[in-house]
Amino acid sequence: MDLGVTDKKARVTGASRGIGRAIAELLAAEGASVAVCARGEDGVKEAVAAVEAVGKGKAWGGKADVANGEEVHRSRRNHVGPDVLDAVGLPGMPAFYESTLKGIPMGRMADQHDVARAVVFLASPAAGMMTGTNLVVDGGITKRVQL
Repeated sequence: MDLGVTDKKARVTGASRGIGRAIAELLAAEGASVAVCARGEDGVKEAVAAVEAVGKGKAWGGKADVANGEEVHRSRRNHVGPDVLDAVGLPGMPAFYESTLKGIPMGRMADQHDVARAVVFLASPAAGMMTGTNLVVDGGITKRVQL
């Protein structure tokens, strides 16, 4: 599905690994130019190279700490709530992992790619009128209605 992010520009924080890296790579694969940032310079360099390798647009990056208000700029904001992520079996806690897994209607925990797909949707023109939204990506374990 073409979500219309080709030739758009995106900024991804925490993009050196995990969810942030998956988001940056998917945005790039969909044709966006992506600026990445993270707290570690080496991780940023690796992320830029990975994003450029999968992307059609440009990639650039720099070290930034989003906890520092001066390093964060205004933009449309939404939240993706990955309530339960697969942490590789929750090492050292197999009973807790299995009991949590049994409570998820979709039968598995979300991973960084599930979250990245939701973020790319929210960043696209298809979600242009969504703001202040908490999009829950958890396979149905959250038993509530968002009002």
